[in-house]
Amino acid sequence: VAGVNTALWVTVNADPERSARRYEDALRLSNLSSRARAFGWETIGRYYTDIKQLGRASLSYAYAMEIDPNHPRYPSSRGVVLMQVGDYEEAVANFRHSIALDDGRFEARLNLGLALLQLEDTEGAVDAIRRAWELRPDIARIPFALGVAYYAGKDYEQAIVAYESAIRLQPDHVTAHLNLG
Repeated sequence: VAGVNTALWVTVNADPERSARRYEDALRLSNLSSRARAFGWETIGRYYTDIKQLGRASLSYAYAMEIDPNHPRYPSSRGVVLMQVGDYEEAVANFRHSIALDDGRFEARLNLGLALLQLEDTEGAVDAIRRAWELRPDIARIPFALGVAYYAGKDYEQAIVAYESAIRLQPDHVTAHLNLG
């Protein structure tokens, strides 16, 4: 019996595209709670992100946001996907939405800063990344990103200070060493 069940399971799930469509259909047609359906859309959004189907990932996160508009992780995740496709303005809007829902989300603030940097808003980028660093002073990639933002804004002295801070947190941060020269 176990062999038959395993063979059926493998046959049904052998085609990832078909499995993903079936999963989406289950989310659309099920009687799951709103929270469970939103989490399901987030889950399939992560899957699509991992396999680089970024349009489908963005849409999945948008569905999660529609179902549960008060959860800050969904717009933040969608913002990351939007950055990957180069839609920085929409990414900024999603990160700001996430921050409005939960002011303590350092990832949303860091990514907001990185998106603003792509839009050449170095002052906004510095402000967002600095706030992320206040929230999580223990993560080296944050002062490193702050150094990049300062450098883009031609504040070279502050860039050096930020890169040195990144190295203090992570002595083997190769890129920070390279950026210091």
